Amino acid sequence: MANAASGLTVRRYDDPADDPRLLQLLEEAFGGWPAGGAADAAAHLRWKLHSRPEAARSHVVAEIDGRIVGAVFYLVQEVKVGDRLLHARQGIDACISPGYRKRGVMAEIRRFSWELDVGSFDLQFGPTGHRAVIRLDDREGAARFAEHVDVLRHPLERSSPADDAQPGAGERPGWTIRVASRFDERIDEFWTEASQPFDFIVVRTKDYLNWRYCDARAGTFTILLAEQDDRILGYAAVCVRRGTGRIADLLALPDRSDIARSLIGAAVDHLRAAGASSVECWTTKHHAYRGLLKRGGFTVRQRSTRLTYGPMREPAATFEFLDRPGAAVHFLAGDSDLV
Repeated sequence: MANAASGLTVRRYDDPADDPRLLQLLEEAFGGWPAGGAADAAAHLRWKLHSRPEAARSHVVAEIDGRIVGAVFYLVQEVKVGDRLLHARQGIDACISPGYRKRGVMAEIRRFSWELDVGSFDLQFGPTGHRAVIRLDDREGAARFAEHVDVLRHPLERSSPADDAQPGAGERPGWTIRVASRFDERIDEFWTEASQPFDFIVVRTKDYLNWRYCDARAGTFTILLAEQDDRILGYAAVCVRRGTGRIADLLALPDRSDIARSLIGAAVDHLRAAGASSVECWTTKHHAYRGLLKRGGFTVRQRSTRLTYGPMREPAATFEFLDRPGAAVHFLAGDSDLV
């Protein structure tokens, strides 16, 4: 799509030869990229753009006079909505070169991207706390999840009564928690059972989890696996980013708050040993893990991250339950690219 008045051309990303120019754009737009734990920026970009072919068809770039001045990439995910699995996309790394902002470039990118993909996905969704993106979302009529995401933090700089009561301290009867290098086929059976209480949750299959947390190009994560009698009871994916520990992902079997509590404790212990000054974890207001985190010394740090969604192939009525507080939404930092 070309805009003759501005000299702007918006097109699908389809040529790896663009990657060096994209790296330059990302560096300029974000003042350093990536923000996470990937040491090799070029490898991280290849992981995002090329490692999942179904996503590669959705990335969009904007050019002016042959210069790439804007881009939006996409995570492609399967999402369990109620009892159905829907095909979804999540916008990531939306950026405009500083000298080309406030010219409507991002609005044109989003318009082109929507027209490109509206027949290929059931919905788009994602978190944002960026004011410019929020304004665009509001202008385009994006719907908000009633369940916004809070960031909970546990300081580790000094010992406190909360540390003494940290979940997972002491004996863990009947099960073990170990560090795993990868997820095996047992995780698929675990996912089928663990996902049942949730109305909205990104699908966590073996292949997806290994791609997200066990590919070094994505950044360095540690997998903590809770097991008993060769059965997976739960897991956590944790990392340290700029001195802050993060529980990127956490999931346990239904009605096993003891497992979730132990995994939180093991995560805090691991991140403390790794030198983190604090630990953060995302949670929605009515999530069952929120109380476990608070009892373990976590407090709300910020409330600025909101979730939005836009129906694509799927009718809007499918998602009306998300407009009501109390929906069982499971969305952690690892479900985005923000960690």
